[in-house]
Amino acid sequence: MKKITIAFLTACLFAFALPVSATVITPQYVNQSSQTITQHINTKGSTLTLLNGDVRFGMQPGALTVGTTVTFSQVDESFLNDVLLPAEYKKISKIFMYEASTKPQKPLWLTMNYASDLKFTKFMFIYDEKNQNWKNITSKTNLEKGMVSTALTGQKGILLIADTDVMKYGKASWYKYKGCMCAASPDYPKGSKLLVVNKNKNQGIVVTVNDWGPERDIFPDRVIDLDLVAFTKLGTKGVGVFQNIYVTPYHASDFTSDQAKTLESAGVVNFTKEELAMLEGSSQKSVVSSQKVEVPAKVTNNYQPTTNNFLWLK
Repeated sequence: MKKITIAFLTACLFAFALPVSATVITPQYVNQSSQTITQHINTKGSTLTLLNGDVRFGMQPGALTVGTTVTFSQVDESFLNDVLLPAEYKKISKIFMYEASTKPQKPLWLTMNYASDLKFTKFMFIYDEKNQNWKNITSKTNLEKGMVSTALTGQKGILLIADTDVMKYGKASWYKYKGCMCAASPDYPKGSKLLVVNKNKNQGIVVTVNDWGPERDIFPDRVIDLDLVAFTKLGTKGVGVFQNIYVTPYHASDFTSDQAKTLESAGVVNFTKEELAMLEGSSQKSVVSSQKVEVPAKVTNNYQPTTNNFLWLK
């Protein structure tokens, strides 16, 4: 009896230990367009307008080798039923997948159209297969033309543009008002405590909202205005405007006791890249399916596209 019981338990444990394979989601395509890289395109570079003008694809000379095929596909909207965006974001573009038959030698420039009346900076998201969620990537918004541009280095990926009523990323300027760890925000009521991180340094502070602004109609890429005292905690006054700021409500429970103590005493906390990634992830929680799409894509976050890079934005 003991032998039978032991054998039975061993079999059960073994069964539970077996890996469970994830179901792979295969995107359904509504429309496709392809282009083969010729010697002329390889030498001179090119800008391609694809999928009824919804996608513009730019290549520097030598970015893709001769004979490479680039395919753009419009992904069926049902894809978002399995891979949800963070709760506060709303999709404002079609979903597109790009795929190159060879690895790009230089960044590829991509512009997508969107439809939104909100005069805020928009967000380009790419599906992150490893973490099974959508990743916000570096991009540039042209509010007048309703376009968002980004630079890609991977061979393939699924992308979309999203909007939110509350900005989290953008620029920050300073004003001389109360001489305190305070800020002006158009998104949060007075008295709110916010974590403000200079992502170029991975340094963060906590400020209290005591004023309204900046005006998004005038400064659509401005996420917050900092009192001079708070501004100089993250950099020098002479900088004028911080270019890469992240803002989110402050919750002491998101930090170690030492970090919370420093932040609440007007100090500056130096975050590791891993800590900052966790903070950004916790503020953009989404219900993500355990299923996944086999479309790994590498995106350069160091490449900052400018208007000069994208001739079609002019």
